[in-house]
Amino acid sequence: VAAEELGLEPADITVHAADTGTTPYDIGTFASSQMYISGNAVQKAAADLIERLKAAIAAVFRIDPAGITWSQGRLTFKLTNETKILNFKQAVKEIIFHAQGTVLLGSAGYKAQESPPPFAVCWAKVAWDRAMNTLEVKHIIEAVDVGTAVNPEIVIGQVQGGIVMGFGYAMMEQIEIDPRAAKPVCTDLLHYKIPLALDAPQSHVYIAQSYEPTGPFGAKSVGELATVPVAAAIANAVARVTGEEIKTLPLARLFVPAKLRMT
Repeated sequence: VAAEELGLEPADITVHAADTGTTPYDIGTFASSQMYISGNAVQKAAADLIERLKAAIAAVFRIDPAGITWSQGRLTFKLTNETKILNFKQAVKEIIFHAQGTVLLGSAGYKAQESPPPFAVCWAKVAWDRAMNTLEVKHIIEAVDVGTAVNPEIVIGQVQGGIVMGFGYAMMEQIEIDPRAAKPVCTDLLHYKIPLALDAPQSHVYIAQSYEPTGPFGAKSVGELATVPVAAAIANAVARVTGEEIKTLPLARLFVPAKLRMT
């Protein structure tokens, strides 16, 4: 988002992990709103930096800031005998490397009145062996509407991770309680079964073409969204193939999971 706003390449941007001991209080970006809230804050901070850059350039060249325009990653302004066009890096060099050089800082905050929800649709393909009562989830297809996918690879990775989480929830994950002690029996990952990488079904992710006008460059967010529909899609597929309504999870209570490598 910063690179797009400043006309730079993503490789030009360095992101520092902020220490909560030195940064202002923040209520968070929970509820699948990281890109929407943080992205809007970054975009506004970058826009603030551009305004400060225009003011600094005006001081260096002794011109009216109102005569400086910023478009497509370029500052344009007129001098006595020429029109100068500077990209962000060139403009920064003009204000830093001289006797009165200065460093610019852009800042902004963003508080959303509401976060526009992303959407997902999920399909599951399962194989059920009636004689052996074994069940295998073979394919999961999930289509998501996240507005503009600022980084499609991250979106795909997030959805794939959500698919595996939903798959585990549907197939084998459960907290067993000792009724006498009234305490969980599965207190570690040796006893709480989660799917391994080799257990995961084939996943197929589709990112819908969309645009959210209030988001940074049209983006919304993708977070918990990816997990939400998976278990329901698997349960509906099982209900369709067996003819029995699924009313309980995990499905390992009702079927023998096929080809799972978790032990």
